[in-house]
Amino acid sequence: MKNITKLILPAVLIFALSLTGCQQASTNPGENSGTNPAVPSNPNELVESDVLTAFGLTKGTQSAFEAAEKITSGSSAVPTIAFTKKNVTDYDDQAGTFTVKVKGTKSGRPFEKELTFSGFSNPYAANPQSMDTTGGKGELKLDEGIEHNHSIEKYTGKANLNIANFFQAPLTFSLVNGTSITRGDFPGYKLNATLVQEGNDKVKIVPEYTVKNHKKIAGGTPTVTEETKYSVFPSAKFADNLTKPYFTEKDVFAYVLSKTNDSVIKVYPNEFASSFYAFAKIAETAPGNLFDTSAIDPYTALYQTKDADEYMQLDITCGIHDPKNGGIDADDYKGELTVRFCIATHEQLANKELITAVKLITRSGYASIPDNAALAKKDHLFFNLIPKAPLSPTDKTKWKNRNFSRSLLRINESGAAIIDNPFSGSDSLFYLFVNSSDPNPAAYLGTAGAAYGGASKTKNNKVIFIEHIQLEKKSGNESLEVQVTLKGSGSALKVTAEP
Repeated sequence: MKNITKLILPAVLIFALSLTGCQQASTNPGENSGTNPAVPSNPNELVESDVLTAFGLTKGTQSAFEAAEKITSGSSAVPTIAFTKKNVTDYDDQAGTFTVKVKGTKSGRPFEKELTFSGFSNPYAANPQSMDTTGGKGELKLDEGIEHNHSIEKYTGKANLNIANFFQAPLTFSLVNGTSITRGDFPGYKLNATLVQEGNDKVKIVPEYTVKNHKKIAGGTPTVTEETKYSVFPSAKFADNLTKPYFTEKDVFAYVLSKTNDSVIKVYPNEFASSFYAFAKIAETAPGNLFDTSAIDPYTALYQTKDADEYMQLDITCGIHDPKNGGIDADDYKGELTVRFCIATHEQLANKELITAVKLITRSGYASIPDNAALAKKDHLFFNLIPKAPLSPTDKTKWKNRNFSRSLLRINESGAAIIDNPFSGSDSLFYLFVNSSDPNPAAYLGTAGAAYGGASKTKNNKVIFIEHIQLEKKSGNESLEVQVTLKGSGSALKVTAEP
């Protein structure tokens, strides 16, 4: 019995100890269970997650090569981790792995380790999902074609020699994994494109996408394997974005307009802006001397005919967009002319339809009468009240007591000048001379000619469009007040005519 007891006790003791040992092993926080290899047995030990955090690496967003390069060239973003040595021994983009040997300190304690990382799948090894069309991306720059009236064949030939200059903004795609790729040659990929003619009036963009897989074996020489993917841009999916119309008439008009500046409207310091306004309003076309067409003439000549290597024949001219209905305006107070300047065909100008290339231009520097003082100088307009005969005291009293208010000049709804001279009667004591030695104001008021409607003439025989002249005579005053309303934004100017 004693012998049996001696045999049982050691066995029980061994069993109990084994249970105790298993429990200690499973609860020891310093041990690795195998399910989380990033957790160190020692909190001061450098682990994979430390390196990823220190260099800002995220699996799925960088290739193995890019991650390795970032470690090699970067510095730690974690203050408690410092690296004194970093050596990438191998990497493989296709496998998504790389190995580094590092040395340094973590929380002041030294480390020296070799770590192998996995799961860095190459983000560029994926098919394009969609084309980015924001901000002009992927839109063709047609300036070269328009500037020379190139045929599509000639345009695409020039474009393919330097394709980067023929996009408004870089050609850009999103891959199925969300990665963005842009035209150019980069360490991880290369995206190129060529242009080909599509039909008679379209240009097709043909992208070529090449993935670069980097690989280096420990102790070996780095290699790059290029995988060109032609089939990832299927026509059914990308046709609408990759097939572009070649330039149209509308594009040509807009382009030529862009080549003009405000100086296309000539300025004449000795001419009133309202003279151009009055002519254009009646004739419904611009005066022949208004435009400087030197910037437009080359395109007019270029598009006049269509040669073998040219794309379009087009009648190109310039003008005022609908001058009768707001296309032109003048301000003789400021000496300004405003024109809705346009590039169009002669037919479009005549019909006032389908004009698309228009910009508003305001030029200053024309003749002006800005204020009462300028009117009183009589440089352009004058009003002289001259007695027909020497005035008797009775005449003087009669004139002093006279009171009236009437329009000397007004423009009716048809644009014709209406003259009402209160001094035309035989019983009038005075002649009213306006801008000339002719006692009839109508000699210069409203008589600029049929081409100018109801416009008037200055004393220098310059055309000026006066909208209204009002005569005011107050009882008790000897002087006649003349109120002149010019074309423009100012109020009536006032000057007195003394008998």
